Amino acid sequence: MVIDRRTLLLSLLTGAFAPRLAQADSRNVYVSCRLDGERNASVSCFDSTGSELFSTSLPSRGHDAVERRGFGEVVVFARRPGAWMLVIDRATGMIRASIAARPERQFCGHGVFSSDGALLYATENDDVTNQGVIGIYDATDAYRRVDEVPSFGIGPHDITLSPDGDQLLIANGGMRTNPETGRDVLVEDDAPPNLVRLNLRTKKAVERVELPSQLRKLSIRHLDARSDGTVAFGCQHQGDEEELPPLVGLWTARGDCRLLECPDIALARMKNYVGSVAFNTDGTLLAATSPHGGQVMLWSMNDRRFLAGVPKTDVCGIAPIAQGFVASSGNSGVQEIDAQGHLRAEKQLLGFIWDNHLLRLRG
Repeated sequence: MVIDRRTLLLSLLTGAFAPRLAQADSRNVYVSCRLDGERNASVSCFDSTGSELFSTSLPSRGHDAVERRGFGEVVVFARRPGAWMLVIDRATGMIRASIAARPERQFCGHGVFSSDGALLYATENDDVTNQGVIGIYDATDAYRRVDEVPSFGIGPHDITLSPDGDQLLIANGGMRTNPETGRDVLVEDDAPPNLVRLNLRTKKAVERVELPSQLRKLSIRHLDARSDGTVAFGCQHQGDEEELPPLVGLWTARGDCRLLECPDIALARMKNYVGSVAFNTDGTLLAATSPHGGQVMLWSMNDRRFLAGVPKTDVCGIAPIAQGFVASSGNSGVQEIDAQGHLRAEKQLLGFIWDNHLLRLRG
């Protein structure tokens, strides 16, 4: 995909409606990409009352966003295979910068900032070798691309930072895909999916965990890290529909990796697909969404016990609140889910196709 001058100018000049964000400081504030009924792509910022704070047009469909805390910026990533990422002013919605993927690279939809906000790490694919890389961008120098390191796997997607800020945590899906589509699998059973800890000082992998051989068709896609270093990961099964492998797991700071138990009936409802995972704010609950199955699955982290499946059609985005989660959907708006697995009755921000991920801004 090539972004021409006209498209960039249009995205810079349109779509920013921005009441002051300070009006929402006392409420939770969220950012998510979306499509409207005409399939126009934008990124929206809204608060917990359902009031929209701004909406900014995008060159094409977006995927995830990451906050540069303390600098008033949010970076929005194109849906893979992505050719752009945009730096958005979190208070006004105006586009501060547009960064194009370098030749023979494509963005994979996710990124994370260093703990001081100076560097942005983005998952990327090398279209020549079809190997995963992590592009490194200097946020203090107009997001100039300064380096790259291997992701130590194939098909990297989500990435997050360890709580101490010393390591990158990377999800490598393990399947080579067509560079033109970013999705069509070229070779099944190509490489094992893995989870990687990358030391930011040495740029070396200090740990790489592969799933067992019988789970080779599980593509690891999404991550969330808890304050104690425990990482939740969600998978998508690329095998037969009749197979029901576990889809959600935990990876501890000690290197232990295990998949969480889930009743067969609940697992079947997920239709072999996890779209996003998140811990709630105190880390006592874990949620995993399945847009294909129209379900939000909840686990207790105190005893790793499955709690409930919450039906919500086409649900994918999930973000933490104190006593539960906020979930967004492609066709059923935005709703809160409490710790008991109950949806709030009212649906907010209907009329939009909310994309895969939901970011809660923290300041």
